[in-house]
Amino acid sequence: MIIFENRMRERETPKAQLNLTKEMASGQDADANQEFDFDVTLYVPDGTGTSDHYAMQKNDATEVTRVDFASSDSGCPSDLNGCTVQTSTVSLKVGDTLKLIDLPDGARYEIREQETEGYEIDHFSGACDASGTADPCTGTLTADAENGVSVTATNRQSKVELLLPSAGGRANPLMTAMFGLGIVFAGLLIAVIYARRSGFTPLQ
Repeated sequence: MIIFENRMRERETPKAQLNLTKEMASGQDADANQEFDFDVTLYVPDGTGTSDHYAMQKNDATEVTRVDFASSDSGCPSDLNGCTVQTSTVSLKVGDTLKLIDLPDGARYEIREQETEGYEIDHFSGACDASGTADPCTGTLTADAENGVSVTATNRQSKVELLLPSAGGRANPLMTAMFGLGIVFAGLLIAVIYARRSGFTPLQ
């Protein structure tokens, strides 16, 4: 007598991929060694499998490394009715593309760039709910997206502003004095140049 035993095969959870690229605005450059840090947050709905780390690839490298994610039960959007919040930080240089692989299908993501001295975010583009703005990029992962969902973060160099004493606020005494001396010096210089051009000779 032959006995057959049937077992239910565990359903494989679909996996998604998130691609993040760093660029500079047209006509602007960045230090080739400058790294830009991004906080990546995943909101994984309850009932979806999670992991404390996910696979990662950079650019055209064939090597697959891992990036660790910290998990928390707090901070879940109310409309998800329960989720696991996972966070990690990744770094890219201008021209880099980072791929996060085997992410939970259907999870929401938020990408926020940290402040970098001398640079500021110009806009996010691609698979963002508010594409084309400097707001954090948000969206939803889907396993149906061929080659994953793609996001590009574009930066520009920070503007340098000259701060002069404000009439409405309390002025810095040293700045005020230097500003005043500069005006006096400029006035004297103009007077000397004018006197020489007009042939004026000071009395001895």
